[in-house]
Amino acid sequence: MPGAGGGLQRLEPGVSLVGSCSHTRTSYQISCYSRMKNVINLNPGYLPDNVESSAMKTSPAAISVHLREESVMAPPGIESSHMHRQVFTTLCHATVNRIAGCFDLAFWARDILRATQVSPAVWHAALALAAMDSRRRIPAETETPARQQYYTFSLLEYNKSIHQLITIARRNDAMSLNDQETILISNALLFGLCCLQGHQKEATAHARNSIELFYRWRFWEHAEKSEASATRSSLVHSGSLIALIMSFECQFINRLGHLISPTCLGDRKLWKSSSESFTSVTDAYLEFLPLLTSFMDATRFIGSPPDLVQPRPDVQVAYRYEFINWKTKFDHLLRLQNPSTPSDLEGIAILQMFFTTLEIGFKIDLAASQVAYDMCEDLFESIIHQAEDLYKILAAGVDQKNPASSFSFALPISDVFIYTANNCRNSVLRRRLMSLVRKWPRSDGLWNSKLTVKLCEAVVLAEEYWMSASRNKPALSSDACYCIPNTFVCDNHRVRDLDTYFTSEREARVLLRTVGDLRNSLPGTEITVSW
Repeated sequence: MPGAGGGLQRLEPGVSLVGSCSHTRTSYQISCYSRMKNVINLNPGYLPDNVESSAMKTSPAAISVHLREESVMAPPGIESSHMHRQVFTTLCHATVNRIAGCFDLAFWARDILRATQVSPAVWHAALALAAMDSRRRIPAETETPARQQYYTFSLLEYNKSIHQLITIARRNDAMSLNDQETILISNALLFGLCCLQGHQKEATAHARNSIELFYRWRFWEHAEKSEASATRSSLVHSGSLIALIMSFECQFINRLGHLISPTCLGDRKLWKSSSESFTSVTDAYLEFLPLLTSFMDATRFIGSPPDLVQPRPDVQVAYRYEFINWKTKFDHLLRLQNPSTPSDLEGIAILQMFFTTLEIGFKIDLAASQVAYDMCEDLFESIIHQAEDLYKILAAGVDQKNPASSFSFALPISDVFIYTANNCRNSVLRRRLMSLVRKWPRSDGLWNSKLTVKLCEAVVLAEEYWMSASRNKPALSSDACYCIPNTFVCDNHRVRDLDTYFTSEREARVLLRTVGDLRNSLPGTEITVSW
């Protein structure tokens, strides 16, 4: 076993946590430990009495009333020790509250807990995450036996979950919907574990597997059929799992694009806003995320020169219509219910900030020029103002002595921060934003606040340097630059592409490519950041 300061151990040589993709197949190679029983229908007997009904109507905290250590049962064929029962009780009492974020609490408090009782892979992955979360909440100044115990236990459960997954993966085309759900859920939980450890490289491996398998299986089609059938056989609510996987993809687009091959994603579905009204902020979130992720993918730049941009104008118009319909329903929800709980207020603020970024995308011609963003300065300022209001909500409920432990699977607001820092060229607004990000009290998803501010600084400082020294920059001829020193960044010296390569623990290489780099087929500028 490694020391407490080390990272998650890789499995035996030759074992990979990263799926490889080709035109014909995706291999998910990990390791083998034991065979998981294929459970098609959930057996309510695996959970204590009344847990399910309570979970559907109350908060995760209320569920813990029914979950006592002596009543916890492991999945069929899996023995549980005192430590297993203790960590599982912590998972139900506290961990699900922390990792769920402000959206879709029922998915974590009901569906995921149910899945742990029938799936060994999910059981082990959830315990690994809960143990690491518990360890992170013990002050790190002095190593204690409890911290080491949680760490060792988490590593063992991590490896057991991986061993279970390879057994399922070997079924290939014989996989059931439950098998696919098990792989996606377990990968998501292990992604969270790696994020808690600060191991972004390993976290991206799990997220990448989930994304590629999601599209290879066309998972949404199977899930939709299951939801529509009279005898639903899925482990979890399909819309929630789809949103979770798409939140991973959202974090990859424009910053980790080199990790996802377009051939792995295949034909994209044009997601649509439904005709049904929203009854909760979570309803709005579950419909918004597939729309957002698909639109981001459709409008991302591809290749060089910089005017190559997806999709066709008619597809952009189609998405605009869907978002307008979504916003109409969202505004109606706010007028009708006037949500006031902290989680609802947080969720509303996050959705409004993301929608403001969409307004920017709809307002400008993405293929024309990076200078087009300058006409959206009022919207960028609105985003920063919304973020400052959201900070007040979050800061009130976070342990300021240990904010790094406040990880969740919520839609990461860091995406909005990086987007704003990258495209808003007003230096006052940029610094106002970075000052806020430096003290951001929570880490949602892959891009924690320390890493986010490093990426923001990389873009801002690089552009400011080029703006002041661009006429002496050998990469471009003098007539290709029209920067005004300390005032205006010309199109050729604006960063258009930002790609991140995680190299080791809390360190990454960041490749910045300006419009001028792309027009002149130049490699760009590479810097190293650590956090």
